[in-house]
Formats: sequence, C-alpha cells, structure tokens
Amino acid sequence: MLPFLIAILTFSIAAFLYFNRKIIFSLLFLFIFYGLNLWIAIEVFLPQHKAIFLLLAGTFEFFPLSLLLAFFLDTRYGWFCFDMSYSWAFVWGFGLIFLGINFVSKSISFLLG
Repeated sequence: MLPFLIAILTFSIAAFLYFNRKIIFSLLFLFIFYGLNLWIAIEVFLPQHKAIFLLLAGTFEFFPLSLLLAFFLDTRYGWFCFDMSYSWAFVWGFGLIFLGINFVSKSISFLLG
C-alpha cells in the first residue's frame, strides 16, 4: 500500500509544482510518479497477464510520455510545427487513470489472496 501513497503524494506534488510554474521539479516528481505506477503494474499484472501488462503500460505509460517528449522537442527545435499543448492533458489524465487501474487491480488481488 505504501507505493500507492507515495504515488498519490508525488502526483499531487507534481501538479502543485506544475501550476506554480516550477516545470523542472514538476517533471521530476511526474517521472517518479510514472515509475511508481510502472512498478505497481509490474508487481500486479506481469506475473499472470503479460499481454494485459503490455497493453496497459503502452497505453497509459509510454503513450503520454512519448507525447510529452514530442512536445518538448517541438518546443525546443520546432520539428513538428503544430500545437501539442494537448499532450499535457494526456500526461495528467492517463497517469491518474493508470493509478486507479493499479489500485483496483491490487485491491482485487489482495482480496482474492
């Protein structure tokens, strides 16, 4: 249960820092949050359901982070030349959804023994 509490705390700190325009520190806590989410998903899904783990990790972990990387590359170098500010919505939304999925699945696996 401790990784969930730390994940919720790091997500809250990242959101607070993001809205206070401390983007570098926000990204640090956001990456810690995504790392904890991946760790929880590995613990819950990987031993029994490798395909579900890959689907969830690809959708809720690597897709938003790849959009975030594309956003920063576009901001820095102008490679894509179109508005990618929507990528932050995927980063925040998908991270929270993934945390919820991990919480429900961890709770079910705990209850089932």
